[in-house]
Parts: sequence; structure tokens; C-alpha cells
Amino acid sequence: MLEAEQEKSQANQNAAVSETWQAKFDLFDQAGGTSPRYINQLEWRERVALTYNAPALFLGILYFLWKGMWRKGLGLLGFCLAVGVVIEGVLILAGFDPLRGLKAIAAGSQMLFCMRANACYYRMKRLGDQSWNPFR
Repeated sequence: MLEAEQEKSQANQNAAVSETWQAKFDLFDQAGGTSPRYINQLEWRERVALTYNAPALFLGILYFLWKGMWRKGLGLLGFCLAVGVVIEGVLILAGFDPLRGLKAIAAGSQMLFCMRANACYYRMKRLGDQSWNPFR
């Protein structure tokens, strides 16, 4: 009975996503989860489809908010800000131009949003994960 309820719940969640997302979710299931050790076993095209999200690259946290992943988006933003402050402090103490460091931190942060978006969305929609941890 519990399995029937889970299948019904999963069918309802699957109906709420597009065919493109459904295909990505199926790839995550085929790989065995969102861990890089599972995803690295897939073919190159499949890895790219699961690891990169162009709208998230350009929109960053706004993409996470738009998709309803605000907790994970804020968690990722907090992580990026904390790392950015530490790196910027080290660069200033070392006598480097802080603007160059800021540009590198911004680019790295956007790439991190890009690379975590699909896995976070999968965990939210397919597994019901509403945690603040974007790296799970």
C-alpha cells in the first residue's frame, strides 16, 4: 500500500514537469542519483545535460527562485558570499587588484549555480527534498 502511494505521488510530480525535465530526471534515475560518482559513469552528452543549465548560468539565484528552490538558492548564495569574502580578503592582503578577484568570484559563483541547478531541481521534484543544502 505504501508503494502504491509513492508511485501515485511520483506520477503527480512527474505530471508537473515538462518532457525535457522528465528526460533529465530519468537520466538521474538511470545514473543512480545526483552524486558526481554516478553521473561520471554516463556518456559525455548525458553528463553535460545533467550538469549544465544555461538559464541558471545567466540568472543565478533568480533561476532558483523562479523554480521554487529558494532554500537551496539562498544556501548556495550564502556559500558563494562566504567563499568570496575569504578569497577577496586574501587577495587584498596579498596586494592584488580586488576587482580582478571580484570578477573571478562572480564568474565562479554563476558557474556553481549553473552546475547545481539540475540536481537541486531533481531532488526537489522527484525526491521531495526541501533542505537548504544545495550540495546534497
